Order: sequence, then structure tokens, then C-alpha cells
Amino acid sequence: MKQSSAPFIIPALLGFLAASLVPGTSRADVRLPAIFGDHMVLQQEATLPVWGWANPQENVTVTFGSEKAQATAGADGKWRVDLPALPAGTPAGTLVVAGSNTITINDVLVGEVWVCSGQSNMELPLDKTDHASEAASQATDDQLRICQVPANLALAPRDDFSPVPPVADTWEVCTPETVAHSYAVAYYFGKNLRTTLQRPVGLIEDAWGGTPAQVWTDPATLQSDPDFHHYVEAQQKIAAKYPGGDADFATQLAAQTKPGAKPGGALVKGGFGPTLPSSLFNAMINPVIPFAIKGVIWYQGEDNAGPAAAQEYAKLFPAMITGWRTLWKEGDFPFLYVQLANLAQRYRDNWPLLRESQLKTLSLPKTGMAVTIDIGTPYYIHPPDKADVGLRLSLLARHIAYGENVVCFGPLYDSMKVEGTGIRISFRPDTIGGGLVIGSSPWKDPKATTFPSTTELQGFMIAGDDKKWAEAQATIDGNSVVVSSPQVPNPTAVRYAWAQSPLANLYNKDGLPASPFRTDTWDPKSSIDPAK
Repeated sequence: MKQSSAPFIIPALLGFLAASLVPGTSRADVRLPAIFGDHMVLQQEATLPVWGWANPQENVTVTFGSEKAQATAGADGKWRVDLPALPAGTPAGTLVVAGSNTITINDVLVGEVWVCSGQSNMELPLDKTDHASEAASQATDDQLRICQVPANLALAPRDDFSPVPPVADTWEVCTPETVAHSYAVAYYFGKNLRTTLQRPVGLIEDAWGGTPAQVWTDPATLQSDPDFHHYVEAQQKIAAKYPGGDADFATQLAAQTKPGAKPGGALVKGGFGPTLPSSLFNAMINPVIPFAIKGVIWYQGEDNAGPAAAQEYAKLFPAMITGWRTLWKEGDFPFLYVQLANLAQRYRDNWPLLRESQLKTLSLPKTGMAVTIDIGTPYYIHPPDKADVGLRLSLLARHIAYGENVVCFGPLYDSMKVEGTGIRISFRPDTIGGGLVIGSSPWKDPKATTFPSTTELQGFMIAGDDKKWAEAQATIDGNSVVVSSPQVPNPTAVRYAWAQSPLANLYNKDGLPASPFRTDTWDPKSSIDPAK
């Protein structure tokens, strides 16, 4: 990014007392938020907001190719223009923003832009995953661009973020060197889209490990629902400690943050760092809005898998998605997410409920869920196979976002019917693909000692009204599965893969695994599978 007249300096993260924190602060030169920079990608076929700050009443002109728009900064110095949608195939160009000074953003591509957010399984860099060296060596692609939003906290929504020094520009071209610290899931997702769409792809990486969904939820959404008021109260309790508001919070945050570390320090130890409701939305998501995007990919849920939180997630997660969509004002953009992988370490009794809450979120329009119970590791919360996660998310995108006639879901439960001493399970017709099969994982955990059988269906349990569960025999019958057990002569309910780290092997012929499910609606305390 080049600027004439006065130097354009993006403030350092640890000195984040920039004018962007305080509405109404005067600004001398025309300035853009950090999301705009050299090598960026603009979303094709969508209205393109460009915004920033200038002197009050200053006229600002924005030009890209043959498109031009003008705006006048308001009394608070803010301005915005909306460039018209650019068609697919628009060549690379230069974005010029001119007022009292001129900002020139070079090497701007037009293609597909995706936000990649969540917690550590999204944040995990490529160099920490399986076959990392081989993947990185093949990563040279000047049509794939990556913008990594730095980890930060805020008490109130901020209008900008600051790159971590010594990075001067927020967007990087994908190379073996830059991709090493890129999010692995995001990289594989983008790589697959590049292969199938044959157009530029931009990835806005925006995640922080060990964070629950409420920290990514906007304040208005939490305030609008009484069921979330405990989060509002927690936020207000912390805010009361900072009479100077977010600027005061930022000062103390910077003072307690070691160079090169994520912000938080003693604040995190005090129990309200990256667990402070809305804090990551405020500092990491709001600064990106309303940058034009195609959609979001999301990998999170591990830190909402507590006894009560796992069920609350069924309401909190879709509320978060709806809140983002409302603020972005792009309608129901695709929101694609990962269902939790298999793990045998912690929250043993609650992961099935969390997965169920994720499954229920598919009731929102244009959502998709990548099932990963077959590619996790029983004893490691960060499965190293992120290539298959990215692939499955890209299949969802190809169908939901781009309208391709491609199978993107594994079998999803639809209905049940008692037939004598058995129960017939039917699946959503659009998830059966080429048909139901006994399948196997595309990746094997080298440390695991037990894998699902490939000759008989595993993972099904059956119970009667006494709620006593028994392992079941299950057979594929056309596009349904018949489940029974001699121990349960009068069955009323079935569960599949209802365990923290299930051994389950129902797939469709397209290689996608079935999601865990249960047919009962019994009290959660009695609905936990005793089989481990």
C-alpha cells in the first residue's frame, strides 16, 4: 500500500490506542482500515463497500479500474462508498483512495473472499499438521491470498485492527514461506476452491484457540435474548472496572502483554481474557465488517461442551450466525462449520450433546456441516489431518455457495419407524448420495489401536422405554438402516455414534460419514451413552 503526501502508518498492536478506538477523534489524512492492503482480494459479483476516515466534510474519491465513487466525510470523520459489483474475470487492478492525500493499493484481485474463524482447530497452522512439508512445498499460488487478523480483545466494537509488527501489509500471497503460519483448514479449503473454481480466493483468517462462542457473538445479539443475559452481566461487570471505556481497557491490555504474545496477560489470569463475552467479536470481527465476503467457515465448539453449555449452544450458535449476517447486511451468506471430531480426553459426557447442537443449527438457511468423527484422534484435541476437513468444507461451499451439483453431506438422520422388534432409520434424501455403505476413514491415526469394522455396521445402539441401551445389530436396507437387538424386544429409540470418540462407520458411497444422532428426546441426564 502506497500513499502520497503524508506517511501512512498502521499502529502496532501493543500500542493500540489509535484513533480508531475512540469515535469522533480527529484525523488528519484520509485513512483506510487495515483490512485494505496490497495483494487483497475483492469479492466478485457483490457490492463493494470501501470505508475509512478523513477530516470532517472532506471529499473522498475511490477508484478501481473504470469504477469510481465519491463520498463526503461526516462530522465524525467517517466516510463510505459502495463500488458496484465487479463481474467474474475482472482483471487485477489498483484501488486508489484520494482526498487531501492519496492511498494506492496495488495488486488487487477480484474473486472469492471467505472469513475463516473459530478456535484452535481453525487456528492450527499448516506446519503443525500431517504432511505439512509436502503441502507447503506445493503451496506457491499467486491467486490465493491470506489476511490474518491478529488476536485481540475489546470491551466495545472497534472499527479497525492493527497488524502485528513487522508486518506492514495485512494480505500475503500464498507461498511455501507464508503458508506455514496460515491456518491449515483455511489453506486446504482455499486450495480446493482454487482448483475447482479457477478464480482468485482470499482468506480472512480470524480465530483464537480456547475460546467459546459467546466471545465471538456481537453485543446486540447477547443483549436481545434473556437467555444470554448472564453473558451481558459478565461483560458489564468487567466493563465497570474501566471507567475510561475501551480506550482504558486497551491501555491496560497493552501494558500487560509481552511482545509477540497474544494480548491478555494478567487479564486472562483474572478469568476474563478471551472468555469475556463479545470481546473477540469486538476486536477481531467487527473491524472486518462490512468488507464484502462470500461466506464463513467455522471450526469451534470444544469450549462450549460443558454440562449446560453444550445444550445452550443449540441456541447460542445460530444466534451468533444470525447476528453476523444481520451486521454484514449481505443476507444469508453461506456459513459452513465443522462438527466436533472424535476425542476421548475431556468433556466425555457432553460432546455428543454439543454435536447434536451443531446438527440442529442446520435449520438455518445456507448452513453446512462437515462431519469429522472419523478423522480425529482419540487422545489429541488437535487432529493433524486438516486436509480432509478443508476438503469437506469445500464440498459444502461448492454446493451451497456456488450451486454445483456435488454431494456435500454425509447421511443425516431424517425419521424412524418401529417395525416389529427393530427400528428402520431413514436419512435425508439429499444426503444419501450414491447410496449408503459401510465405509472407512480416509486418514488413520497412527496412535490409535482400534478402528471401526469394514464388514459390519458399528456405532448403533437401541433402547426401549426403560432407557436401557444395548449395542445393536444394524444392516443397510436400500436407503435406510434397520437396527435391532435381542436384548431389546420392544424398541423405541436409536442412537448412532453417540459417544465422545465413537467407533462408527456409516457413510455414503461418496465417502462422507454420517453425522451422530439420536431419535429420543429424553432428559439429558439420562441420554448420555454409558458405553465408552
